[in-house]
Amino acid sequence: MISQPEARELIRLATLAPSGHNTQPWKFSIDTNTIRIYPDYSRRLPIVDLDDHALFISLGCALENLLIAAQHSGFNGDVEYFPDGEAQDCLLVHLHPNFHPPDTALFHAIPQRQSTRCAYDSREIPVTDLEELERANTQDGIQLRVFTEADDIEQITDFVKQGNRHQFNDPAFVNE
Repeated sequence: MISQPEARELIRLATLAPSGHNTQPWKFSIDTNTIRIYPDYSRRLPIVDLDDHALFISLGCALENLLIAAQHSGFNGDVEYFPDGEAQDCLLVHLHPNFHPPDTALFHAIPQRQSTRCAYDSREIPVTDLEELERANTQDGIQLRVFTEADDIEQITDFVKQGNRHQFNDPAFVNE
């Protein structure tokens, strides 16, 4: 059985997950061997994230952190996604003892993750890493394209700049 302090620590680690515009659109509750993650719709961004897509990605990131932390603490988590019978929308995580060794690298990465708007260092990404990303893309209908040539990157950068100008000319976007 998971103790209250252990469950609170799992939740603390879950909240270190990335979220759209750092809104942290989640709430948690603890019950016997169960943690619920609720979408916090009061933190939604209706201009930037019209369909709450980023909000739900953020919930998934918090869930992943929670599951990694739980495994490191000796628990597995079985997840029910928005189950019927719950009073509110939630992700329901049932915790039970885990007898498999944890992935310590992922666990130790949780507090190291950060968002930055600073320029990245100038080192090139190793070709083997790019190839691994391309191999990891296994979903039908999804294409991954890697751009490494300066001309291609410059064209993409121009599109991003145009999009940014468009967004920042929208008072509702700026206000949000």
